[in-house]
Parts: sequence; C-alpha cells; structure tokens
Amino acid sequence: MREIQLDQLTNYSKWPKRLIGLESSPKIIKSESEVIREFEIETWGSIRNSSKGKLMDIDSVEDRYFSLDYEMPFFYKGKFYITTNKNILNKHIGFYHDTLSKYIDNSTALVEFGAGFGSKIIRLAKHDIFRNIPKYAGELTESGQELISAISKEMSINIEVGKIDLRRQEISGLSLPKRALIFTSYASHYDPCMNVDFVKFLKSFEPSAVVNFEPCCELYSEKTIHGLMCKKYISTNDYTSNIWSTIRNHCEDSGLNLNCQSNILGYNPFMPISSVEWGW
Repeated sequence: MREIQLDQLTNYSKWPKRLIGLESSPKIIKSESEVIREFEIETWGSIRNSSKGKLMDIDSVEDRYFSLDYEMPFFYKGKFYITTNKNILNKHIGFYHDTLSKYIDNSTALVEFGAGFGSKIIRLAKHDIFRNIPKYAGELTESGQELISAISKEMSINIEVGKIDLRRQEISGLSLPKRALIFTSYASHYDPCMNVDFVKFLKSFEPSAVVNFEPCCELYSEKTIHGLMCKKYISTNDYTSNIWSTIRNHCEDSGLNLNCQSNILGYNPFMPISSVEWGW
C-alpha cells in the first residue's frame, strides 16, 4: 500500500470537487426500484450473464465485477492509501474474520443478509474457524442468489441461499436456526427512512449476535474536513443517515450488549464502514 494525503484524492475521483461544491452533483434518490435496477440488472445481472460458461470461483467472478489488479484509493484506520482491489478486499475480509470470530463459538450458523454475489461469506467460508459451521446467505436479487449458488457449488462450499429484503423486512426460502451469527456488509444503508423495525426484524431471528459492517453517518466527525465530506457523500447519495442511533437506541431500551469499532476502512474513501456489534 502507498499512503497518500486527502488532497491527493482529487487525482483519482471527481467526488472531492462535488462534495465541496466545485462541480454539480444532483441528489440521487435511492428508491426501491432504483436499488433493484442497479443490482438486479446492471451489476449482479451483468456479472451473471457474462459468467455463463466460464469459471465460477469467487476470484474469477470478482474480477469480472472489478479488476482485482486495478489500483484505487481507499481509507484505512484514519489514513488514505493507493493499492489494488485485491488488497482492499483482503483488508475487509481480515477485519470481518477478526470481528466475527469473537462470536462464532457461541453460534449455530453464520448468516449474511444482503450478500450480493457472495464475495464476503464465500471468502469467510474458506477460513478454518467458519469452515464447518452451517452457512446461509440472503440476497434481494435473483441474479445475486443465482451467483452465490453457482459459485459456492463450483467451490464445494455448502451455503443455503434465499431472498432477504432488508428494507421491507421480508425473508423467503431460508429457515435459520436460533442463535445464528448474522452479519451485513454494505447492505443496510440503502434505506433512507430506516427505523427501529429494521433492528426488530434482525432480532426476530433470535441470533447469538448481529454485526453490521456499514457506513454510519452519525459516526463521521463534524470537526474534520474528511468527516464533513463523508456526511455530504451519504446525503447526496440518499444513503441511510441513522444506522448507528437506530441500533444504539434499541439496544439501550432493551438492555442488549453493544460494541462499535468506528470508521475502520472503506473501498470508498468517503464512506468508511464501522462494525456495529450487538446482541446478548
């Protein structure tokens, strides 16, 4: 990894100029139909169609999504770096592994909600600590579900796949055991009107713990230029602004344990994620 400064992000992205008002950036509305269009058709659907008849291991499919050798900026523990997508992905998996490992001994299964094409849960399944525990993946789009099933089958990894709609709090095709370890990754921030029903929905599965690896707008500092730019990025893209307080308030009201590692890393330097860890 090569460290860079905040000012150098303008060499790699149009977002700095947009976020300080030097270039126009119309507000994006993250409606349900927009999210479906983006992922069902343009993203996971495109990858599914381009993958037909080709090797379906996770690295090959990931490379069709975004070249693993491509270099780009990312945020990690308060600093900015340039490195390959492969290295950024490995940083995420390492962080997820270390965080989820704290809860796995008391869990009956590993569950990812909003799993996309399976990048995170399939990679985690290759680690010894998660290898022999039952695994479940819930995904909104049919194309994402098909990719998870095809990739995991190709790699001889057993993952039960079904549909999850985190925005509507609906699930189908999955029967989860109690005391499973549930996690989300860049999946819970698409609902600009999030409320306590989101937390109650996850709680209804009676998990051992829940870990939300998500961008938390409220945890971005108002005392730094970068923090203010992150808040503006969330607002401009119509992402959820209250993930942290929604979970925190319910945990306080319900007497649940809550831990947070804030603003650890991010593919997008203006949307670093935190790990919000809560449960019993």
